[in-house]
Amino acid sequence: MSRPREFDYEQVLHAATDVFREHGYHASSYELLMKGTSLKKQSLYGAFGDKKSLFEKSISFYCSNFLTRFEKMMSLNSSGLDALRCMQKNLLKTDPEELDVGCLIVNSTLEVTSPEFSFVKENFDNMFHGIKVILNQVILAGQEEGTITKKIPSEQLAFNMANSIIGIRVMIRANMPKDQIQAVLDAAIETIVI
Repeated sequence: MSRPREFDYEQVLHAATDVFREHGYHASSYELLMKGTSLKKQSLYGAFGDKKSLFEKSISFYCSNFLTRFEKMMSLNSSGLDALRCMQKNLLKTDPEELDVGCLIVNSTLEVTSPEFSFVKENFDNMFHGIKVILNQVILAGQEEGTITKKIPSEQLAFNMANSIIGIRVMIRANMPKDQIQAVLDAAIETIVI
């Protein structure tokens, strides 16, 4: 009979996710993972499997949490335009305690491309689709309110905006100046507002 876990699974998964996000898959050694999670190698293996399995769980955890937070941020507003303005104001905000290293899904999509890591692309596709669906709802509401252009279908506008968000997340990882990143987001929004 195995011993019961003496740690919070989700808290450890969050810590491992942060290590992968900061260092990438290949540079995240077991030493870094043990330090980041405060667990020994045997406990990590026992709870999560090998490094690749831990990475896969981290990718899925990150994607799910991002979409939940994004949907919540967008739904707290009374109109489509207000939701876009909220995104414009808050998408680039980070916790001052947190390193601004970009998006784990985007970074990993660029780092690990071999077929054995197909789960990275699957999660990227899920995240991109989720962003598009949320944005389409917001843009459609704005079109119905008369605050967002109807010259282009909401689905296309959502696709373009989602692409801008992914590009912004690459720009963050490339350590581009925040004012340039904000300008890209501002332009993506301002071009569709009436």
